[in-house]
Amino acid sequence: MIEIRNTRAGRCPVMLCDVCGKLIRETGNVLYPDGDGPVRFVHKDCDDGSHCDGWEELDVFLFQLVYNAGADLNRGKKHTEIFEALGGE
Repeated sequence: MIEIRNTRAGRCPVMLCDVCGKLIRETGNVLYPDGDGPVRFVHKDCDDGSHCDGWEELDVFLFQLVYNAGADLNRGKKHTEIFEALGGE
């Protein structure tokens, strides 16, 4: 699940595990549904492989998503650097 959270540096998007509900800060997996529908974000330790028709590692999935959306990765990187300089989490 993706949420907006308040941090010291302001509001920012975060990813939560759809199994345990905790913040995903490191590597995880994205579970694909059987057919069309929403994906599930999970910690690798929480991934039991059930209720999915495939999976992708989180970093690969996010890169593909950004690429398919036609987003400007350089612009996003600049905003992330500013966010981190402000003490973002």
